[in-house]
Amino acid sequence: SSSSATSDVYKRQEQTRPKIFWWNVGCSFVALAVGMGAVGSHVLRKRFSPTRMEYWETAVMYHFIHSIALLIASLAPKRGNLAGLCFLGGLFLFSGSLYGLAVTQKKWYEKIFTSSGCYPFVFFKGWDQLPQLEERCLF
Repeated sequence: SSSSATSDVYKRQEQTRPKIFWWNVGCSFVALAVGMGAVGSHVLRKRFSPTRMEYWETAVMYHFIHSIALLIASLAPKRGNLAGLCFLGGLFLFSGSLYGLAVTQKKWYEKIFTSSGCYPFVFFKGWDQLPQLEERCLF
């Protein structure tokens, strides 16, 4: 029955791989959020107008929250991939457009996060997947 044991090992590896992937992505994005916050606080504050700093700080806040959500998504056994994709997409759409607006002052970035209406749905869909966590994943 060694083939059965080998099969079980492969099955567990396949189930673990997405969890590890989203954990690694989440850790990377949290580290990036820390860096973006530090750059804003120590470098850009002297150079940006208050409005541009507000854009930057909002981007960092959503970046942090949804990077931590990526870590939580790594615990979701069944819907972690969908949650992770939603959080990642929302991060690029929302935080990315705010970072772009703060740095370049190009108004078309503003259209991405104010008129598309897409990013709230993407974030909401990601959060909607997380109640599917199993108790054994949390404790």
